[in-house]
Amino acid sequence: MNIFEWLNRKFSYTFALCFLTIFGGWMSAVFGYYLGTSFILSEYQEMHYLAVKWLPLSVLIPTLLHYITFGFLTPLGIPAILKPLRDINNAFKGGTLNTSLSNDELQVLYIQLSHLPMYNMIAASLFGTLCGFALMGLGYYDMVIHGTLTMLKIKIGIKIVTIGVLVVVVLYGMSTYLLTEIIANPHRAQVYQELRRRNIHIYPRGLIGLRIKFSFFIILMIITLLTFAAMMEQHRLYEETRYINILTYFFVSIVAGVFLMYINSDSVMRILDEMGIVTKRISSGEDTWFRVMSYEREFAEIEF
Repeated sequence: MNIFEWLNRKFSYTFALCFLTIFGGWMSAVFGYYLGTSFILSEYQEMHYLAVKWLPLSVLIPTLLHYITFGFLTPLGIPAILKPLRDINNAFKGGTLNTSLSNDELQVLYIQLSHLPMYNMIAASLFGTLCGFALMGLGYYDMVIHGTLTMLKIKIGIKIVTIGVLVVVVLYGMSTYLLTEIIANPHRAQVYQELRRRNIHIYPRGLIGLRIKFSFFIILMIITLLTFAAMMEQHRLYEETRYINILTYFFVSIVAGVFLMYINSDSVMRILDEMGIVTKRISSGEDTWFRVMSYEREFAEIEF
């Protein structure tokens, strides 16, 4: 039993999904922090200190809210907030699909599972934005308490949060979508095949195209290069910055790039491998079905 199955049995399906995708948000918060603070050319020490001091709490609050929204408190009788999430949790209660669902309920469940990556991506973007505003609010509160708040620092804080939030929304949103797609794919395929077994034919739903997925890497590359250039310029003009920050960011960006490249290419390769297996079985006269189904529009028509 893997960690997803264990969390699904102990908590709920959507919380298990959210728990595994939330790590992309933490990685994105690091990117947002480095890019946001790389443009600070005055008051660097204090703003850097406040960002490091309050970033963990600013990340923790949206993380807990994301967990609760997706069913973290289900064992206590408090289900997921959104109805599609509650329906998915009820359908996979105990870790397996409830095959006693009616035809209409099963069709609705398939649509909800097809939209699940989008639900989680939107939630990730909203809570990622909340993280930025929480960091700004806590930083201002700290400066008010210590009597160090000035108009210049307010402007710097707004710039940091604006740049950081944009990065978090893009990186966290897309990484959440990709991870959700990979995790939920087998269960979506299971529901689809149950519909086919009942002689209910429904067109496979595709959310985004391959172009958008591969464009994400171009965005990631631009963000990485822009941040690296800004940090080098900051070090040249403001000698209090240290090379260790630049090296740390360089290491984090490499790890993040490799990780995101892996999950993106893996989602595509799994579909191509599955199509190859199904094609061979059909050509040999066997009855077969897709264990993994694509969320890309380019593959949906082939699978139908």
